[in-house]
Amino acid sequence: MLSIYIMISSFVSILGSYLCKKLVRALTARKTFLFALLFMAACSGAAFLRYEHMYEVIVLMSLVQLGFGIIIASQPMLYSDVIIFNEWKTGKNAAGWITGLQMVPLNVGIVSRGIIISACLALANFDPNNVLDVVPPELKTGICVAFMIIPGIVLLAGALIFGFGFRLTKDKVEQHLL
Repeated sequence: MLSIYIMISSFVSILGSYLCKKLVRALTARKTFLFALLFMAACSGAAFLRYEHMYEVIVLMSLVQLGFGIIIASQPMLYSDVIIFNEWKTGKNAAGWITGLQMVPLNVGIVSRGIIISACLALANFDPNNVLDVVPPELKTGICVAFMIIPGIVLLAGALIFGFGFRLTKDKVEQHLL
């Protein structure tokens, strides 16, 4: 079942990247990014509420991947807006420095992922040496918390930070291009 989920979620993520172009035209890059964060958080929460139903979880977590595809495709647009605005504001081209900042959240995510997943599995009494015919409910819940609830909370926090912290609008960028 895992290979089917990985294949489906990969295709859905690609679809999200494709849909991003249409969403940005209809909304803006900023609104599209914010919508995708909130959509992913909602789907993660819904998947946790339905974690006993495997096919529903596959659909909901694949929808999270759809949002991920949208986010990945919209990030360069947001970074380019910041670069344009920064150059107008300071008179200096800091494109390399600004785009290099993309690595900071990626590295923080990689480090925290290992810590959070290990902690959740330890709290759920996971033992890799045990062969389980029936998975205990606390282990199921611990795994779901690690892969659905914590990412959903982080996505909501990111949406709040982005929504209130990233005030650069399309109009401001276009104003500074002229």
